[in-house]
Amino acid sequence: MNAFEAFADQHTAAPVKARRRAAAKRAEALDRRRRDDTLCLREWRRGRSEEVSKALSGPHNALVRTLIKTCRAAPLWSNIDPAQLLAPVAGLDRDTYALARRIVSTFLANKRETVGLPPFDDPLPF
Repeated sequence: MNAFEAFADQHTAAPVKARRRAAAKRAEALDRRRRDDTLCLREWRRGRSEEVSKALSGPHNALVRTLIKTCRAAPLWSNIDPAQLLAPVAGLDRDTYALARRIVSTFLANKRETVGLPPFDDPLPF
């Protein structure tokens, strides 16, 4: 610590020092929370990726591949019915069907955001 910092430290009031310490603690906690959130998001994405790769190597891989190709090839201006996309996988096991619903939901939300609409616009049921 240089002489100027030592002088400033000696002549700074205790409440000011306390506020500075509190601000530093809050900043440290915020950084720690951001690191944790980043780690959690990375793990969540890895888990989702593993689910898709597991489905692509599973017994219903042809249907899942077809669904993904259909979603990727659909033009923005087309009017796609989610029920029509999910019809081929409706009778499959629960995990594969849940994955297919997630793929279609993500596809539709991304498509809506691309054309400037909110991802979801369903009214809340009251």
